[in-house]
Amino acid sequence: MNCDQHLGFHTRCAQCTADRLEALEWLAGLGEAWTCLTVRRAGYPSLYAAERALNRAGRGDIATQMKRNTHSLERGAHA
Repeated sequence: MNCDQHLGFHTRCAQCTADRLEALEWLAGLGEAWTCLTVRRAGYPSLYAAERALNRAGRGDIATQMKRNTHSLERGAHA
């Protein structure tokens, strides 16, 4: 998911930005919740930074979807 030019995510690289957005979209599709750990996995330093970047890119729907995703702890406890 990283840009071919950088080993990690670079702040001002357009490809890295697209990859971070793609990573969040992929995590949302997996049913991940809107947590600090999830956005860090996608390369953002905080929830605020991720939400700001999504809104700037016109993809606020991803944040909304992830906020609606909830992990049921009951299912995990009974499995």
